[in-house]
Parts: sequence; C-alpha cells; structure tokens
Amino acid sequence: MKDVLSHRGWVHVIVGGGDGTVMWVVEEAHNHKINTENMHIGMLPLGTGNDFSQSLGWGGRNPDPDVLIRDDCAVLKSMVTDWVGASSSKNDVWTVTLKVDDEDGVIYKKNHPLREGEHDIKELKTSMLLYCGIAKDAELAYNVELHRTKSQCLNKLVYIWQGILISLHFFCCVGQRVHRVLRGLYHGTNTQAPAIFEVGLRHRGPRLYSNPEMLLCLNINSYAGGAARDLWSSSWRCGTSQPLCADLLDAEQNPGDGQLEVLTLSRLLRAAMPTHRVLGGRRVFQGAPLHFEFKQRNYRDVETFFQVDGESYKLKNPISLTIEHRQQIRVLSKATLCLLVPLIMGSLRGPPIRGTHN
Repeated sequence: MKDVLSHRGWVHVIVGGGDGTVMWVVEEAHNHKINTENMHIGMLPLGTGNDFSQSLGWGGRNPDPDVLIRDDCAVLKSMVTDWVGASSSKNDVWTVTLKVDDEDGVIYKKNHPLREGEHDIKELKTSMLLYCGIAKDAELAYNVELHRTKSQCLNKLVYIWQGILISLHFFCCVGQRVHRVLRGLYHGTNTQAPAIFEVGLRHRGPRLYSNPEMLLCLNINSYAGGAARDLWSSSWRCGTSQPLCADLLDAEQNPGDGQLEVLTLSRLLRAAMPTHRVLGGRRVFQGAPLHFEFKQRNYRDVETFFQVDGESYKLKNPISLTIEHRQQIRVLSKATLCLLVPLIMGSLRGPPIRGTHN
C-alpha cells in the first residue's frame, strides 16, 4: 500500500465487511503509518447492520455469492463500475474515552468484565465512526449481542424481539432513562465547559424535555441497521430548555464537518416506527467535543448501558464519557446516474489503482 501511494498519491480501497471492518482498516493503516486521507474507502456490505454502507449509498443487504459470479460476473462488474465512478468525501473519526469508578466500577462485554491481565479495566478508549448511544438503545444492542447468530435475517428478528421486550419496561415504570443515569452533558472535555443540559434539582443549567429513554450522538444518517434513517432531519423539536445552538432546528447533518448531532428519543420504538418522522426525536446539540458526567449514588450502584458503532457494554458505576475529534478519512459515496458517465470517462483516461480488503 505504501509503495502504491508513493506512485499514485491515492487509491480506492473497497472494504468487504460490516461497520466494524471499516474502522479496523483505518486502525491498521494508522498502525502502519499510512495516510488514511489518501485512501478512498468504499463498501461491500457483508455485516449485520451495515449502517455505514447504507449511509454511503452501497446498500445494507449482503450480496448472494452465487449472484455475484452469475452471467460472467455481471453483478460484480456493475459494482466495480460503481466504485470507479463513486464520489469522494470526508468522514470524521472520533476518540471515545469511558471511565468507571476506580473501586466499584466495572465495564461488561457479553456479561464478562473487561480485564487486562488480572485487573478489571477502569478506562476504555476506543474509536467511533458512526454513532454512540446511552441508556435503552444501548441496552437493546447489548441484549442482541448476547443472542447474536451468524444469520443476518435471524439477527434482525432477534433485534425486533428484544426491542419489544425492553419496551415493555415502560409499563412497569422501570428500565433505562437518561435522567436516571446522567448528571449532565457539556460542550468540552470536562464539567467546566458550557452545559448543554444538567439533571437534578441543584443544577441551574438547561434541562432535558420529555424524560427520554435514550440519547444518541450521530455522525451518519443511518441507525439500527437502516431501520431508522435520517433521525436528525426528522427530529424537528428542541430537547432542552435553553439550546446552546441558536439555529439548532435549522442545522444540517454532515459526517465530515467536525460536529456530532446529539438527540434524545422518549421511546425506544419511535426510532424504527413508520411514524418516526412525526413522533421522532428531539434535537439537543450539534458540535464537539462532548463530555458526559454520570450520576453518583452512595446507597446503591448505578448501572446503565453504552454502545459505540454497534459494540455494546454494560456499565457499573460509570464516571464520565468524553468524545473528541481524532481525524478525517475519505469515503466513497455511490454516484448518481447523472454523475456516473463523466466520472467513468475521467477514470478511463487515468484509472486509479483499487485495493480490495475482504
């Protein structure tokens, strides 16, 4: 790859896999000191959710291997044509730092504590490309992960079933709520930054509306395996009493603008319901960096859930969560028909070298 880049300047890299595979490719390039801005990354969706692939226009359904090679590889040739004619744009990559209590805090993954040697991990640092969530949506992702199969179809059925079960907590007045686990959200890297919202009678900052079940930080327009598309654009109400952004309701979403879109949903199922454009979420903030402070209680443990790019965790006595901008990568979006012909003609004059990762 380094030799190719030294001669060509940039290459098309087609990643065959799910959402996590793209981040793996970016991390490997970073580890080998390859400039990721010179890699124009496209997608062949082979994962379960394929949110990143759907947001770029490559679809979310895994292709049938037999169909790919049928009729002298006609479908595969069509894909190559699309990759050659794709347009390139920037996409932000974020660093997420999660901390739990040094004594009583635990980070669980698939019901097992994250450990390094003989000690539990108290600080988790990972990358984010797509989105992250706190409370009920992360609880759903965690339960789905416990029952995940190798079938994309069965996994979607598991997702629906677990979503129904978790949503029933509403009628029992139990379950995850943003107010129950978060103390505040701040536009910065600590609590000294401007408050986006604060929870509790002692705080005088902006308050959250509607007692939401979940909070999302979005960097793309696809969520929950494509079941919830364009959540930001369909959220037309404010989620706090005093928004920090004056033009919050007019703000557009752009995955390469160095900003995250923060919204809340009062009900988990609203994200995937046909009426989500009418009963959608509430806009809380657009910007970065972000710092979350969790509630601390002396008389009992605080437990909540967190997910980032489909990786879900159960948290016992969390302390804080910080999201900071790390870098930008170049991604390929499927070209529209009107742009496809001139792009292909241009590529014929000097075709780029395409690398493929499966």
